[in-house]
Amino acid sequence: MNAEDIVGKKAKGFKFTGYPVYTPHMQEYIGKIGTIRASYSNVCSIKFDDGNTWSYPYPEILKHLVEEEKEEEEEELTIEQILNNMKKLISRI
Repeated sequence: MNAEDIVGKKAKGFKFTGYPVYTPHMQEYIGKIGTIRASYSNVCSIKFDDGNTWSYPYPEILKHLVEEEKEEEEEELTIEQILNNMKKLISRI
């Protein structure tokens, strides 16, 4: 997976060493989920719900990606099912 491919994905904040610099303020974001807003060859930025954005090392961030839950697909109804649902609704009026 290329660095550019993860933009828009969710990831958890984590502690790291090296570049970019990990600051004490980032401690409160460990385990919190944010959205990757930018990704370069060796650095990614994650924006969290409170509006703060922090930089994390790529490719280490790949270990902290969060699988997004797939939305349930809506069931397609047949004409008969729609008419039956309408009859039920009308009978309640």
